[in-house]
Amino acid sequence: MALVPDTSALVEAEQLVADLRDNGSAPAQHAKILQRLDKLRSLLHTGLDSLLFHARPFQILPALNVLIEHGVFDAVPVHGDASIDDLASKVKLDAAILTRFLRIVLTQGIFKEKAPGVYEHTPASAIFRTDQGASLYRLCTVQFPQWWRVSEYLQTHSAEEAQDATKVPYSWALGKEGMTYYEALEDDSTVADAWHKGMTMIQATQPISGMFPFHTLKAVVEAEPQRAFVVDVGGGRGNALVAIMQECGGNYGAKMVLQDFEQVLEGTDPVRIPGVENMPNDFFDPQPVKDAHIYYLRNVLHNHYDKRSQVILRQIVDAMSPTSRVLIGEMILPSSTTAGTDPFPFFMDINMFMEGGLERSEQQWAELLGEVGLKIDKIWRLPDNPVQSTIEASLR
Repeated sequence: MALVPDTSALVEAEQLVADLRDNGSAPAQHAKILQRLDKLRSLLHTGLDSLLFHARPFQILPALNVLIEHGVFDAVPVHGDASIDDLASKVKLDAAILTRFLRIVLTQGIFKEKAPGVYEHTPASAIFRTDQGASLYRLCTVQFPQWWRVSEYLQTHSAEEAQDATKVPYSWALGKEGMTYYEALEDDSTVADAWHKGMTMIQATQPISGMFPFHTLKAVVEAEPQRAFVVDVGGGRGNALVAIMQECGGNYGAKMVLQDFEQVLEGTDPVRIPGVENMPNDFFDPQPVKDAHIYYLRNVLHNHYDKRSQVILRQIVDAMSPTSRVLIGEMILPSSTTAGTDPFPFFMDINMFMEGGLERSEQQWAELLGEVGLKIDKIWRLPDNPVQSTIEASLR
């Protein structure tokens, strides 16, 4: 007996077609279409459909891993094609075995078989090349064995222990309980390399501009240039400061300060940004820059539960003047979740659970900031994706 889609599925399908017809080139429109497609799929799935759909990765992921680790994605030219015999010779695999792994990913639009045994790239396969997104994929796969042990961790650890930075699931699963996530990460150079490259790619996808209007502070900063304009706390390689100066056309005659560990700022690949002062600093220590116009934290506090986040924020609060602002660039979890909701914030939240942190709702942000004497003045949301936000706060 054929299944008849319910009314909600038909409505969703009609809206999907309308969105496809109106589709422009904006990434937000593309993301909206994919979310609607996910919602439609969930409405059409039977119980067995759902089970099989979510079991599918257990065949696809190992196949992708074989193709990445044996260099198949790099062996197929970006412009052109390659025969199965040429590929097998290049990557030193048996042609018949390689064909079997290629067939399963072809069902996902990864590669195209333009003629029998002849393959070319699609956008969905080219992203797995070493010079594109392979590092991000490796970041996921090298940590998957630890993720798989979460159920066991929850049977042996309390909620309080999960918030202890030295007892996080990731470190425990590696047999390195007593280390923080980052200490355990850096203890394995292969994993650390994948993490740093993957994080660079993720950070590049998360916006800086388009929320808080930094350029509106021009008159205020120029009137008091002795105060630092922006102190980027835990700012890594300074991508945020570069974006802010691009928006403002400079620094308005005031200092732009980049803070992070000395090995990040002055290590094997030193950070050098014209107009930016490097200042080695641990954000758990007292904030050395007093009375800045803006203290900026981007993707810092989600790495820590409230107790540790409060320590970080109190160091900043102690350095603020009544006219200083704290800007927090983070995701804000939606208040409700249904089929078709963008899963990325929740993916990140589970990721943070493994590491010893969490993504927060608007209420959780208000409670955290209130505990250290800050109040939310405004939440600046990205128009096309309101989960991406900049929280503006000041002293109460």
